[in-house]
Amino acid sequence: MVRRWGEGVPVENVNDDRLDALAQACSYWVEHMARDVNKAHEEHLEKLREADLKQFMEGILGSNGGGDKWMKV
Repeated sequence: MVRRWGEGVPVENVNDDRLDALAQACSYWVEHMARDVNKAHEEHLEKLREADLKQFMEGILGSNGGGDKWMKV
């Protein structure tokens, strides 16, 4: 049996623990970094729609945010 650094812990157990920790870390990142492509696409389109609406409203109402006039005189 091989010992590591005089700890009395077999190397096989240390390597298994490291592999378990690595597997858990990989599982964590896969779970948390996975994105639903359709959901991300819809969120992107919604941001584009909001930007277009804001630009349209500024063009119609003017840059002062509204007022009584619908066009600049």
